[in-house]
Amino acid sequence: MPPRFSPRGLVTPPQAFWNEDVEGTWAEPRSAEDAEQLLVAYYLSQVSRDVVAALGEIGWTRGDLAAAIGEDARNLRRKVNGEYPATFEDALRWALVLNRPHIVYALNSASELAPTGMLSSVRRHLAPATLRGQ
Repeated sequence: MPPRFSPRGLVTPPQAFWNEDVEGTWAEPRSAEDAEQLLVAYYLSQVSRDVVAALGEIGWTRGDLAAAIGEDARNLRRKVNGEYPATFEDALRWALVLNRPHIVYALNSASELAPTGMLSSVRRHLAPATLRGQ
């Protein structure tokens, strides 16, 4: 079954999804569905960047990580590169195998939910009117 959306399709250039050295521009949401996908994609981008950094630190490739968790290497690469959305379970498994619990990070504030400057736009599409001004 094809993925519901491609997370890296929401950032230009697509390499900015997983490569912290590449600055990207995130797509502005125009609907509730766009806003939901942006939140998911932005979170997964942070996870992917942490995974790529951890792999570099320990000298592993995405293929090594796939072998360590028993996943098809192509599927893992697609998830880390943002071609397909990873699941929360994927992120937990990656954090466990890489011994990097921060990969599954907790946000410090609502402003970290969305790309810089987009939280009000996301709220406009998703939050009830009473929350929009917060």
